[in-house]
Amino acid sequence: MRILYFGTWSTGEGYPRNRVLIEGLRRAGAEVDLCHEAFWSDAAHKMAGVTAGVKLLPAYAAAWIRLVLRYVRSRPHDVVVVGYTGQIDVILARVLATLTGRPVVLDAFLSLYDTVALDRGLVGPHSPLGRVLLFLDRLACRLADISLLDTESHVRFFTRLTGLPSSRFARVFVGDDDRAFPPDPPSSPRGSGPLRVLWFGTYVPLQGVSAVIGAAR
Repeated sequence: MRILYFGTWSTGEGYPRNRVLIEGLRRAGAEVDLCHEAFWSDAAHKMAGVTAGVKLLPAYAAAWIRLVLRYVRSRPHDVVVVGYTGQIDVILARVLATLTGRPVVLDAFLSLYDTVALDRGLVGPHSPLGRVLLFLDRLACRLADISLLDTESHVRFFTRLTGLPSSRFARVFVGDDDRAFPPDPPSSPRGSGPLRVLWFGTYVPLQGVSAVIGAAR
């Protein structure tokens, strides 16, 4: 199977999700070609984009034009996978994939509406921008044949959010690069000192650091 991994996803060290999925697909035997146009530099850039709104449109439109050119030059493929964060990119991917008769998989991973309006409280849930983000979440999942999420709880949340059946979603754990974090062999000795937990995240409520601390205790 040949997969075209598509979008404007971030490539920084704080964004392992796409790297892990691409590597996992390749280890599973798939050929993965990248159709990528770097646009979002980091989380701060994305959050600034929420408030910038239409000011980003010219630069984003230019990135889409370059993506279209890359898509036209890409090798024949069986499926298009839209990388996280792809709720906007999936619109373009759906158009291009429909022209070539290919299915589309969206790595939704998280809800724009939940992240910006509910979790971080950057805009009101019923504000105009909050409603736009909710619309984008719902539209993106409807355009994709399958949307990927990180937990079964998240799948249940998205079924309520979008009104789509659970069959339109699939759980794929977050994971990480095992070259950077190799798993301990089952027989490796454990020290007698205090338990040490590595936290990888940004401490936003959604990531549940309080649950990690409680479990460690």
